[in-house]
Amino acid sequence: DTQFVPEASTRKLMFLRGELMTYGLQSEDYESYRNSDYCYATPAETIFFLILNGHMESINNREAAPDFDTTQYDLQTMTLLNFRKAMAVSFDRELFASTISPSRSGAYGLIGDAYIYDPETGARYRDTDQAKEALCEFYSVNVDDYDSLDEAAASITGYDPVAAKEFFTLAFNDAIEAGYITDNDGDGISDQTVQISYTLSTDSDFITQTIDYLNEKVAEATAGTPFEGKVKFIKSAPFGNDWSNRLREGLSDTVLGGWNGSVLNPFSLTDVYVNPSNAYDAEWFDPTTKDMTVNIDGTDITMSVAQWSDCLNGATVTVDGVDYNFGDGMADIETRLDILAAFEVAILETYDYLPMLQDGSMALLSQQVYYVVDEYNPVMGRGGIAYMKYNYSETEWTDYVAEQGGELRY
Repeated sequence: DTQFVPEASTRKLMFLRGELMTYGLQSEDYESYRNSDYCYATPAETIFFLILNGHMESINNREAAPDFDTTQYDLQTMTLLNFRKAMAVSFDRELFASTISPSRSGAYGLIGDAYIYDPETGARYRDTDQAKEALCEFYSVNVDDYDSLDEAAASITGYDPVAAKEFFTLAFNDAIEAGYITDNDGDGISDQTVQISYTLSTDSDFITQTIDYLNEKVAEATAGTPFEGKVKFIKSAPFGNDWSNRLREGLSDTVLGGWNGSVLNPFSLTDVYVNPSNAYDAEWFDPTTKDMTVNIDGTDITMSVAQWSDCLNGATVTVDGVDYNFGDGMADIETRLDILAAFEVAILETYDYLPMLQDGSMALLSQQVYYVVDEYNPVMGRGGIAYMKYNYSETEWTDYVAEQGGELRY
């Protein structure tokens, strides 16, 4: 017997009346409930990226449409590497998370915090030196400037306003040279606004808040540059289940999207970036032509990122007459981690995927029950219904709620 309750405010009232077992916190609830003894934070695998459209053929077709005013707007500039580099350092990731989705946290790499490379010990990929060095390399953090690699990695915010302004200026010059934009009045400011369409499945307050935040921070990052006031995120029409195809086909320009995978096998996640059936950028990025070199036991080995992914996942790849297989049990774990970290940097450097949010949730648990184990386990969670214990029978619970005046305090 299922009752569908889409409104969070209604679910909250039902929970406080003792009618629901859990209530997922909304952004307006965090100040009141995040420190409650009944509040539980639950990590999740997914990294949400700001995915940037690079489908030039589709972009050119959109600009050629009769209703597109190329004197006022531009789409082509968003494909420029310097423009994408500027976007990559225009947002403080933790501030972004705390503003639009406080149950989540900032994200910096391809692979989320929850992924475990050694199920026997629970060792996480993001805790490895290889993973930390990968982030320092991508975000241009000089480890020698810090007392430790841990300190260097912890310094990363994803936000560098000085670099962002430099990249936006370079992108302006690139766009002028390519003929994507003009500066006919010679004021050093783009005549066109780079308009970035955020593809929607359905509209919501969360999307409005996200778009507003992106526009606010891009306005700050472009201030004093030739793109000041000339980069704008807008909402697309709602496309329902077709939203992802719109992005893949270059008919919309960005979205917060990602994947989840096997939390106990981060190596398997490489496939989504090189498999055309999964990759969002398959129409404009060919992983079979992007090479990556890794030094293994003193020997530099060069393969495409697609081949490296295949090797990590147990396939034998032949290069220059030599067979390689770096799958589970075929290579030592440190070598596999070296390859995974190099792959992470290689994909990040396409600037098709800008990591923004590490998924997670916070929810209140009813006073009627308790978890046998409070600490979250990546395999078992907190045990679920099978391991949930009751503080009150149904009759006792009804009486208890009535004693509290019909509304519980958490």
